[in-house]
Amino acid sequence: MGFLFVYDTTDYSSFKDLQSYIQVIDEAEKKSKDIIPSVKMLIGNKSDLGIDLVPEDEVLKIQKDYNMLPSQKVSALENSNINDSIVLMARDIYNEKELWKMESKEKGGMIGINDIKQDVLK
Repeated sequence: MGFLFVYDTTDYSSFKDLQSYIQVIDEAEKKSKDIIPSVKMLIGNKSDLGIDLVPEDEVLKIQKDYNMLPSQKVSALENSNINDSIVLMARDIYNEKELWKMESKEKGGMIGINDIKQDVLK
């Protein structure tokens, strides 16, 4: 499972607003210890405008605090770096899933999707 958190590089408040969503997902994952960890990535959109009002140190802090993939700058208008970002995310989701399968087998088996749903709904 993966989450792309997209913010507008020309609007600092759009970046700050994402933090509450990131925290909700992070807390849900912490409650559900047997679920495959999600892959998360920050995406800064509107790179074509050349304006970035979100300080890089804040982006790096969020990445580190929530164990995210490196952030990406994209332009939906110019279709720039979108495919690369999605491929990076898909590759990491696959790798995370395979790692989880191996670790789960070592612990004595895998849980089913219904077990995951029940755990998340608690």
